[in-house]
Amino acid sequence: MLVFSRSLTRYGGITSRMTSFTKLPGSMLPSIGDQQPKSSPASSAPFSSTSSEYQRRDAHKTHTDVKDEEHYVLTLHLDDEMDSAVSALRAKYFPAERLKVAAHICLFRALPGSLLAEIRDDIFEEARHMSSFTIRTGEPFRMGNNGVGLSVSGLGPVEGVTRHLQKKWCKVLSQQDRGRFRGHFTIMNKVHDKEIVEKCLQEVRDEFPSCEGTVQAFCLWRYDHGYWKDAELFRFSHQFHHMDVHQ
Repeated sequence: MLVFSRSLTRYGGITSRMTSFTKLPGSMLPSIGDQQPKSSPASSAPFSSTSSEYQRRDAHKTHTDVKDEEHYVLTLHLDDEMDSAVSALRAKYFPAERLKVAAHICLFRALPGSLLAEIRDDIFEEARHMSSFTIRTGEPFRMGNNGVGLSVSGLGPVEGVTRHLQKKWCKVLSQQDRGRFRGHFTIMNKVHDKEIVEKCLQEVRDEFPSCEGTVQAFCLWRYDHGYWKDAELFRFSHQFHHMDVHQ
């Protein structure tokens, strides 16, 4: 994985941008993308699959003129403890054959690769004004008829960032990414047996204790047929501060 960092250096009154990518050791990689989830999936829940399973719907496509546009995904980067706990929960209930990525809180699902340089710059600018902050999982909820989500409190610091980037990128964003940000974890999706969905909902409500974690960075992924690869971290510049997520 790459950590995105940049410094400004002055030469005779001229400001020069210096951009660098730092390779992280494998032990520091998150469990999303081309990394395997930290817990093996154990669900045999039924789901329907088609040959075009990973073909994007029109509402999920970027608005550019580039044929076969490459897409990127922007998420929040969590501390290892919270990531492991929620990813294990997702691996338990998510249909095994669909489990391509670990648990995540997604900000944008389809950013155009043709504008990647500008997008990286915009993310970096937001990250350098951010501080790490605390979030906490809340109650599970139904996602339509076929899934279960886990609510998250404490996401206030990124709500304004998301709105700002939506305005900045509005011309190229997909219809899905133009919608209101509702940060959550997806625990189960595309399961068409109502009893299995209800069982998941009740078990998560009764057995999964609320957990707290720290958001430390933005993470940009390259989308590849359902997998997320080539992660780049945009670490927040300011020191950690605690937020009371119970309010």
